[in-house]
This record gives sequence, structure tokens and C-alpha cells, in this order.
Amino acid sequence: MRTWKVRRRWPGAKQCMNWKSLPNAHEDLGGACILLVEDQPVVALDFAMTLERCGAAVVGPAAGLAEALALLAAHTLDAAVLDVHLSEEAAWPVADALAARGIPFVFTTGTALDMPPAHAAMPCLLKPVDVVELVDVLGDLCATRQAAARSGASSPCRRPNLP
Repeated sequence: MRTWKVRRRWPGAKQCMNWKSLPNAHEDLGGACILLVEDQPVVALDFAMTLERCGAAVVGPAAGLAEALALLAAHTLDAAVLDVHLSEEAAWPVADALAARGIPFVFTTGTALDMPPAHAAMPCLLKPVDVVELVDVLGDLCATRQAAARSGASSPCRRPNLP
């Protein structure tokens, strides 16, 4: 059994998390498009509000596999937050689809788990998740994808099937 508690920091995290000093949405996540897969409404709301205040465009939240896979197919994403246990379902099919598309993601879970070997290198945060740590990890995961977007690659969060 292998569980990780990630404790990395990126420069903008503390500034981004200081809500009272922010007159408008902060841009520390630089407009990154982040898929949120979480079946607990209060946790999903907390994550979504945090990510939006840090400048991310949140896709979701998706509460189940079918919804998550549909959102993944419909959007160009920079990263994802993936709850391991979605009601009665394990989220491994979503993790497989994200990995197949080269989209980095972070797992969240409330319990210790056996990580499939294919995803053992991905970060995993234990619930209750410290939102500063979540933003830290997503900042690290999005850095490469945001650099590609700034250099002229496709714009973040666009729906590829729309004109």
C-alpha cells in the first residue's frame, strides 16, 4: 500500500490564498483549465471556489465516471483533480483516459489505497485536503502545459467540437 502526502510549494501559493487582499480573481494558475471530479458536493464547491479564485477555469465538478469522461472528451484540459472513490465506483477509468491524453492529474482520497502501477507516480493528497497544497500541486502540474499554451498552442479550456 502506497499513499503520498505532497508538500511542495510554488511561489504564488501564499499570495493566491490571501482572499482578503484580492479585489478580483487572482491569476496564479494562469487560466489553466482544470477538470474537477469529486462526488461530495461540499468538497467539490470548496475546490472549485479555491481554483477559480486562483485564476483557473474549472470544468465540472463531475460526480461520476460517465460525467467525468464526457467532460474530458468535450474540453481541452491542462490538469485534473480526481477523487479516487466516486460513490460506488473507482475512478481508475478516468485516470486511464487522462493519462492516455497526456493530461496531468492529482488524486484525492479519504482512505489509504493501493495505487495501480500505471498511476503510482501521480501525486495523491489525503482528505481533508489543504487547499494550499492542492493549488501548489496543480501549479506544478500546469506549468508545462501553460507554457505551451502561451507559445501558441491551443487555448485552454476550449471545447474542441465548437466553432
